[in-house]
Amino acid sequence: MGFQEYKFEDLPNIMAENNRLLSAVKVLLETASAPQKEPSDIMDLSETCLFLGLTPATLYTKVSRKEIPSYKYGKKLRFSRKQLTELIESKPRSTVTEIGKQAVQATALAMQKGNRAQ
Repeated sequence: MGFQEYKFEDLPNIMAENNRLLSAVKVLLETASAPQKEPSDIMDLSETCLFLGLTPATLYTKVSRKEIPSYKYGKKLRFSRKQLTELIESKPRSTVTEIGKQAVQATALAMQKGNRAQ
């Protein structure tokens, strides 16, 4: 790292830039060393919409169909982050190959039932 010569007239600008950089470093150190708040397990409607990527209307529909577990606290709906995470993880999406196998099995089963009926 080389040494750069500065003029006396540049000193106020250099000091201002150093102060700005020092403040930025200070903020970064404070946020890095501050204990991170663990997200609450209980979420309200807006948090749940963000968490699941759904609109409030879709979330209300899924709650009314009992597709998503929820709790009523007074007049407000509440949701458990842990339960929703478990629900998401328990329902992996099928691949195209798996869907094809399921279709073949369902067709074969339907054909067997059709042959028994005759």
